[in-house]
Amino acid sequence: MWFLLALLTSAVGLSLLALSQASHWYRVNKSHTRRPGVRAVGWVLIGASFIVCIARDGVSLAMLIWPMVTATVSVAVALLLAFRPRWLRSLARLLSVG
Repeated sequence: MWFLLALLTSAVGLSLLALSQASHWYRVNKSHTRRPGVRAVGWVLIGASFIVCIARDGVSLAMLIWPMVTATVSVAVALLLAFRPRWLRSLARLLSVG
């Protein structure tokens, strides 16, 4: 369960970092404007995934597992942006509400 939480927080954090760039944002969601602070929330979620890895395995093993989780999820987000950017549209709409 902790590992899935680490994967989820890392995936959402890396997706937010990608959506904080104008080219990715407009490819995913053309009709809404970006909100400020998306990048900061992305970094906080990536840090939270590290905290979850520490809570699950301790510091020594988390230093090994967290980079592997982050690297795997970053490849998945890159492939998602390349081949199915519409799948991130609900996250982009959630960010543009306000």
